[in-house]
Amino acid sequence: MPNILTKLAPKVSFVESIPVEFRNKRYGTARKNSGLTNEMLVSFEIRALVADKCYRNPHHSNALSDTNLQLTEAFGRPLEDGIDLTGFDDEWQKKYLLGESDGTTGYDVLLIKSVKLMKHMLNDDQYVRHVLVTVRWFDSYLTVNLAKYDDKLFTYEQYWELRDQDSAADISGIMMERVNNLDVMSHIGLTDDPIRVALMKAAGKHCVLTNEVY
Repeated sequence: MPNILTKLAPKVSFVESIPVEFRNKRYGTARKNSGLTNEMLVSFEIRALVADKCYRNPHHSNALSDTNLQLTEAFGRPLEDGIDLTGFDDEWQKKYLLGESDGTTGYDVLLIKSVKLMKHMLNDDQYVRHVLVTVRWFDSYLTVNLAKYDDKLFTYEQYWELRDQDSAADISGIMMERVNNLDVMSHIGLTDDPIRVALMKAAGKHCVLTNEVY
């Protein structure tokens, strides 16, 4: 259903929101249109698409201290939050899908505890969607860190497809449902309603762009 004011169909993914003039461009064409020369490109500092580590917001000391406590209890020794995201592999995706693990590491302990808390907090529909988008989120880090995209040029489509995954915006949307006590299953078709999906994607992309700039 198109927007009644703009007559445009809802954009339900990051990729769909790419301006028309930047879509389906080959690397050379995109670089030419940007006005950047080869000399300018090689002079820039090259950074990975995502960082190898994830840190808690230091402005929320209670969340940081609670996370450190959970890590310390799970590993049996004092630890501070500085999770190495390169530790993810396809085995972790299987563990999260099943909600169980026969491992004995601190991360395995935390995984089982987290899954139990999620099952308790979310309804059945929210939990299933949460698991699926979390596994997809894991996969984005596997893709980036294992393929080593640091020295490769992306098309706009490739970049925004990965950013759609690694932003975890879909996970945040499910948590917002829970916080606001919204049961989307009680409204026929709301889970996949393109207007609602487009709203959540727009909010997610706004956060990504804000993070990229600052």
